Parts: sequence; C-alpha cells; structure tokens
Amino acid sequence: MKMAALISCLYAALFLYFGINGLRRNPGAKLNRVFLLLCVNNALMAFFAMLQHEAQDLAGCLFWNRFYLIATYISIGLFMHFHLVYCGEKCRYPIFRVLAYLPTFIYSAYVLSGRYFFGSFELGPFGWYATSMPEPWIQYANMAIFAVFATLEILILLLYWHRQTLKRLRRQALVLLASIFSSFLFSAIYYSLILKQSIHFPGLTFAPHIIWVAGMWIALLRYDFLGLSISFASRAVASNVQELILLVRPDGSLLETNEAFHRLSAYTRADCPKLTVQNILHGRPVDQLLAATGDTRPCPEQGQADLLTAAGLKIPLQLQLIPLFNRLDELEGSLFIAQDQRPYLELTELNHQNTLLLEENRLLLVEVHHRIKNNMNIMRSLLSLQSASTDEPAAQAVLSEAEGRITSMAVLYDKLYLNQAWACLPCDRYLGPLVDEIVSIFPQAGHITVTKELQNIELGSRQLMPVGIIVNELITNAMKYAFADRPEGALLVRATADEKEVRIEIADDGGAALTGDGRKQPAGAGFGLELVEGLAGQLDGSFRLEQNNGTRCTLLFPRYQPD
Repeated sequence: MKMAALISCLYAALFLYFGINGLRRNPGAKLNRVFLLLCVNNALMAFFAMLQHEAQDLAGCLFWNRFYLIATYISIGLFMHFHLVYCGEKCRYPIFRVLAYLPTFIYSAYVLSGRYFFGSFELGPFGWYATSMPEPWIQYANMAIFAVFATLEILILLLYWHRQTLKRLRRQALVLLASIFSSFLFSAIYYSLILKQSIHFPGLTFAPHIIWVAGMWIALLRYDFLGLSISFASRAVASNVQELILLVRPDGSLLETNEAFHRLSAYTRADCPKLTVQNILHGRPVDQLLAATGDTRPCPEQGQADLLTAAGLKIPLQLQLIPLFNRLDELEGSLFIAQDQRPYLELTELNHQNTLLLEENRLLLVEVHHRIKNNMNIMRSLLSLQSASTDEPAAQAVLSEAEGRITSMAVLYDKLYLNQAWACLPCDRYLGPLVDEIVSIFPQAGHITVTKELQNIELGSRQLMPVGIIVNELITNAMKYAFADRPEGALLVRATADEKEVRIEIADDGGAALTGDGRKQPAGAGFGLELVEGLAGQLDGSFRLEQNNGTRCTLLFPRYQPD
C-alpha cells in the first residue's frame, strides 16, 4: 500500500512543479495563473487519491473518493477555461466560463448528494480500488461530456491555429492538440482494457492528466505563452513611472497600458480593447511600424507624435518605439514609451522670449555705452579745442591735465564695458593702450622712447579707475617736466605683482624732481600729487617718489582677490 501513496505524492509534486514553473516564467499572464490553478487542482486530486488508497476501511475509502471525484470534475472546467483564455478575446465572455464549469457543478452536486459513481470497491495489494463500472447512464453521460469537451477544445485550437500568422502561436496550438489527442487516446485504452479487466496499478488514472498538463507546460516552456506580458509583470513599476507605456500587438491593438496613459488620455481600461495605436497616435514612429511587412522588420525609432485623447484634444509627445521579437525572430508586438512634451514646449517658448528680452537689453546697453563713449570723446575734443584757443600757459596746462584724466576714464570704459569684462581686467590690456593715449597728446611724443613691462595681472573693477587716474597724472607730469628742455628721453612703465601685492612703477631719465627743486611749475602740479596720494589711499596702498638720475614713482596696493 505504501507504493500507491508514494506514486500519488510523486504525481502531486509533478503537477505543482509544472504550475509553479509556468507562473515563475511569466507571472503577469492570466493564462499562466489559470494553468497554475489547474496544476494545484490536479495535485489535490492526487492527494485525495492517496488518502483513498490508504484508507483503513471501506467507509474511509468512499469518504475520500468523494473529494477525489469533485477535484476530477473541477479539472474538466479548468481545462476548458485554459483553452478559452488561450484562444483570445472572443472566448472570454462570462457565458463561456459558465458552460465550461457546468459539468463540474452538476457532477459535484451529484457526488455531494451521497451517491457514488462506482458500484463497489475492493482492497488489493496497492490499496482500495474500484471493481465495477458506474451505472450505464452515468457511463454514457461521462462519455458524452468528455467527447463534447474534447471536440470543443480541438475545434477551438484548430480554429486558432488556422487564424494565426506567427509560427510561434501555430506551434503552440499544435503542441496542445497533440497533448489532447494523446491524453484521450490513453484514457480510451485505460478504461477499455485495463479497468474492464480489473487490472489495477496505482497512478494509471493520472496518466491522461499528466500527458495533457505536460503538453501545456512544454508549449509554455518552449514557445513562451503570451511573452509580451512579461514587460508588465510588475504593475507597481509600470504604473508609477511618469512616461506613457503601451504594449501593442502586431495588428495595432492595445495589449497593456499603464496609469500614466490613462491619466493623460482620459481613456479607461474598458476602452482599451476597442482602441488601436493607429487611432490614438499619429507620427513618424507609428507610420514606420505600420509600414513594416514580413520582409521589412521595423527598427527602434524615436520621434514626435500626437496623442488623440478621449476628449478629442491633441497632445504632443516625444515617442520611442521598440519592436519586440520572439525566439523565432517574429514580430510579437511593440513597446511604445512616450512623454508629454507640453511642459518642454512651454519652457522652450519661455526661453525664446527670455532670449529676445536679453538681446533687446543687450542692444540697449550697447547703445548706452556707445553714447557714453561719444560723450567722453566730445568732452576731450572740447577741452582740446579750449586749450588750443588760449595763449596762457597755465590755462593750457590745466586743460591738458583735465583732458588726460578724461582720456584715462575713456580708455577704462572702452576696455572694461565695451569688452564686457565687468568684474576685472588684465593690467596689460588696460595700461598699455592708456600709456599710448596719454603720451600721444604731447608734441614731443615721437622723440620719447616708452618701455612697457606689464605683467598679466588681474585688476578689480574698483581698482581700475584709481590706477588709471594715477598713471595718467604721473605720465603727464613726466612728459611736462622731465622732457621739457630735452630733444629726446626714455620713459619706463612697469607693473609686477607677487601673491599679495601689485607694484606699478613709472620712471623717467629727466633728472628733475617734481617738487622741491626750485623749478617753476604751473598751477595744478601740486594738486596732481595730492590727487595721486589720495587715490593711493583709496586703494589701501602707498605711493613713493624717488629721484636718482631721473624720477621714479612707485605705487603699491593689495592684489585683487575674486569673491
């Protein structure tokens, strides 16, 4: 008797393996869940058969036989349920499900009423087994029901096989047909030869079920039942992403969608079976998919498309098309990933408007800067004309000094603002042109050798104006006093720096001091030195004047530190 229990346990484990393995490969497919229920029911059937074989008396055998028979007839409905789900949308109406489980309801009620299908049971070497067949009308009813259901399943599969164009689906249908034929052939042999001859061996009653379920499992394992559903196996992931996701069959109908699509399009899940991608999406990626034939495989593509919502609105999308191919290199469907472009288009328009405003402001600033520079040039010209119109040397000196100061500001403005160097400016780019401008004002400029040793030192915007005025004052004084009675001379302008301090030196070889030597100087020379010392204080620096075969002026101030 232990062998019957062992074989029944083996069958139960085998059924559970088939069901769990199928669901593990594709947990998102409804077909796999129905297949798992079928396998679990068959495992229970094997378990009740084990308890029936191992019963201690006839009453126990009959008790467990009742549950065994109910599980047997539940399997009839589950087999038909499996094929209805497999064969598509048209077979999924509730009336078909009711008809599929009708024998289950009838025979379960018959068994629960206390009647038995078999006439008697005997105890053999492998446990309790039936020794006589049911009453004739029950036999005929059984045969009719199984024949009708077998015929329906075969016809459904044949019709499904005939309508399919994919090799994968046609091969699936053929595997299922082969398993049905093999199962019913074995059942006919078993009941006509073995059972009528009272030859009993534990587990033979499960052989047809094993053949049938194994055929389903092989089709599932080899040809990936509903392979597209694996993409949406985790709805928690697909529904929480911001992008629209659509899984589309080769004919364009929608297989699966995520919550982002329904929120944006206002279509409900009940609307999806009636929708096609051709009706709701318009753009190059969709046209590329529809233009593909068996000879031209569609390729992944990105582009613009419009989504037609349930309210008739058109929403621009950035769309990505990913064709999905099976193991036989056939197009199973396509994955569409789309993103609402309206926020990006609004941002693009806003950026465009900001760009226009910035360009308008830039033009206004250029105009303002141009007018300021013209005004400075006008002031320089007026001072120059005024200086030329007077014969008084003192007045000419004062006007020349004023012109030089305006020149230093004009050069600074030209270098700092018109070149858009707002925060700082290299010393050589500023002082070099400034020195040339100041020297060119004087008549003897062509006879003076000017040497410029200017390092590339960054001067801050607050340092540039004082430094420029100081340099203007010192060079102007040198040109006026050091070379007044000489046909030629040399002028040195040097700018160096270390890590902390900037050093600007202006030296000439004129041999006369600016103060204290008894030389007659025009009014304003003293004011110029006072101005230099005051501006040096503004720079937090110091000013030193030395005479030794010429005059050397040294300006020291802290180096510019960017924020």
